[in-house]
Amino acid sequence: MDNLTYKRNDSFSIKGFSPSFGMYFMYDDTIKNSAFSIAPGIGFNFISYNTNFMLKSDTSGIAFVRPAQFDPSYAPANIFKGGTFYVSYIKVPFELRYRKAIREGNFLKIAVGFKVGLKLTSSYDWDAFDASLNDDRNYKISPFTQVSTFRYGPTFRVGYGAFNLYGFYSTNKLFKTDTDLDKSEFHQFSIGLSINGL
Repeated sequence: MDNLTYKRNDSFSIKGFSPSFGMYFMYDDTIKNSAFSIAPGIGFNFISYNTNFMLKSDTSGIAFVRPAQFDPSYAPANIFKGGTFYVSYIKVPFELRYRKAIREGNFLKIAVGFKVGLKLTSSYDWDAFDASLNDDRNYKISPFTQVSTFRYGPTFRVGYGAFNLYGFYSTNKLFKTDTDLDKSEFHQFSIGLSINGL
């Protein structure tokens, strides 16, 4: 599950569940036959943020606005059906790991690390009712050059066996500072389940 921290005093919010998916290959190297190891790697991460606000983008910058501010025809209730902002990254993670055997073949696992991502794609889709067609329509804007090129921050993982709880916080902002028109200062974070072979 992904979400955003931000500085706003209106009713903006990301919906309760915004899914993300990542897959990584990591090389585990034990430190001098101890319970500790280091693990660099490479992988991919895809994220979608679901919101009732519109993501507006033009030459002056980027901002999440109320649907009626984006298009006055969206002012009536149920005309705007919701939008989703998508972004994907190629990632380079690094972990310091600790493992303690609890049962034969199963370990308590704790890992702290850092992850750097390079943006691959970014787009925004939304659905709205088109009265002229009497039907719902889908719209898309892509790409968003105002999205920060990199995403980076600390990670934490703890679990037993193959299943681990996972967390990540992006220390840099989702959008470039000089294009964030409403100064929301969005930071990404992830909380979820990680399935690990090591």
